[in-house]
Amino acid sequence: MSKTKKENLLVVGNRSWADTLPESLLDDIKSERTILGLISIVNPNFTDDEKVGDVEAIAYLMPASLAAPLPHTLTQIYLYLVTKVMERKGIPQPYRPMFAKRNYLKKRQES
Repeated sequence: MSKTKKENLLVVGNRSWADTLPESLLDDIKSERTILGLISIVNPNFTDDEKVGDVEAIAYLMPASLAAPLPHTLTQIYLYLVTKVMERKGIPQPYRPMFAKRNYLKKRQES
């Protein structure tokens, strides 16, 4: 019996590139969904907007970025999310997306 590839059941930005998602990303999505599910059990005020994690948003944008160039705003969001997830895994990133810079500058002005 041959080993078949797991079917990807995610909603992605471009189906033709969906099979290029790395297994590690799919595993991270499962973990993130589990964590967010547990949070929603404990916190009944957890909104539907908060039930999609950063890694799942990356998995949506990654295939879309391979099919065609993303608009500037989506590129900044994609880079921000990737940077945030990589730092959460302990991998420092030298690049700071524009959104992160704006938030940093805003916080400095408030202090």
